[in-house]
Amino acid sequence: MDRFERSSGPFVRSKVLGWVCSASGIGNGTSGNGTAKCRLRMKVLYDGTNFQGWQAQTRKGARSVQGVLQEAVSTRFQKPTQVVGASRTDSGVHALGQVAHFDVDEFQDEEQIVRVQFALNRMLAADVRVTDMEVARPPTGKESTLPFHAIFDSRGKVYSYSFQLGRFVNPLERQRRALQWQKCDLNLLAEALDKFVGTHDFTSFANRANKGVAAVQPVKCIRSIELVDEGQGAFRVQFDLDGALHRMLRNVMGMSFAVASKRYSLDDIDELFALKDRRKVPKAADACGLCLEKVYYDTIWHQQHQPSSLGELTNPFEV
Repeated sequence: MDRFERSSGPFVRSKVLGWVCSASGIGNGTSGNGTAKCRLRMKVLYDGTNFQGWQAQTRKGARSVQGVLQEAVSTRFQKPTQVVGASRTDSGVHALGQVAHFDVDEFQDEEQIVRVQFALNRMLAADVRVTDMEVARPPTGKESTLPFHAIFDSRGKVYSYSFQLGRFVNPLERQRRALQWQKCDLNLLAEALDKFVGTHDFTSFANRANKGVAAVQPVKCIRSIELVDEGQGAFRVQFDLDGALHRMLRNVMGMSFAVASKRYSLDDIDELFALKDRRKVPKAADACGLCLEKVYYDTIWHQQHQPSSLGELTNPFEV
């Protein structure tokens, strides 16, 4: 079985986007400018420590994951090329399963795709890599005349938040695991996290709640949260959700830590949901602990998915 389940029949050109691919590679359709188009998708892994998040920045010298990928892809194909990512991770947040797509002209076979992936990784710095590159087929249940889209076709995401209880973090994990040095009642932490499971208006737990998506679509669904003991005071919180607002999961963790340290109560979480005021919520948890593990594209994944260990989260394109 391929990484993506194929629909039967050829993939034909979108009248709007000029996108074309057949089951055997690129077709002979043309875009509005008379050039054949093909959409490629890839998994992107990065250490977010030295990035100002995913989204390309206008500030001079601000380094972003999208920015360095677009520079590499544009250099490889000798024309400005936009790279679209499934999730706009914040500054300092990592990813093992970001999914992105971009469009190229007259692209044919798997051998060329392998060469492109190799060339991009040669151009990129060591803290970002691309893998699993392939022609983007529409996901299961989507009309074959419509192109795959990394953002709009996403049906769910898995994030993890890793933290260490105690006075210090193992130096080898310092960029991937946050330190929780304050008192932390793990039973209270689990109860606090459980308060966030389900469908809620997360306005109070979103930065920039009056802008962008948060202003018009503040309701999100966290399908499950799992607290995993990794031994020697190390823990991981795994979130399965349909999507997240700006800094939402870090604010959820910050609030849950505040309850676990008895600075806030469990009832305060319900009150904060009702207040819809970010200013009343404690400080967000450190960015270094958060990682995008996987993006789902199957239209019925939420009916089939069960929480998995991180060791099993190896394929961002599962169906």
